[in-house]
Amino acid sequence: EIKVKCGDTVSFNKASGFHNFKEVAGDDCAAPLVKEYVAPTRDAFTTDITFDKPGERFFICDVGNHCTARGMKVKVVTQGPCK
Repeated sequence: EIKVKCGDTVSFNKASGFHNFKEVAGDDCAAPLVKEYVAPTRDAFTTDITFDKPGERFFICDVGNHCTARGMKVKVVTQGPCK
């Protein structure tokens, strides 16, 4: 779990391996897709996300069993108030 303040930007980085980066609608690897930020790739990537609304958001890598067996998921809690 990552806690951020409203307006903070978090950089999600991947240097190696075969991964993707998605936002899903809940704290479950099978939760509905909100947005796919990066399709499966072997290339390095950085994705910057600004958190501008209070609440919880969930991000995963669901290539193979990365989320379910390897725990590649994170919850980001944005603490308000937001302007």
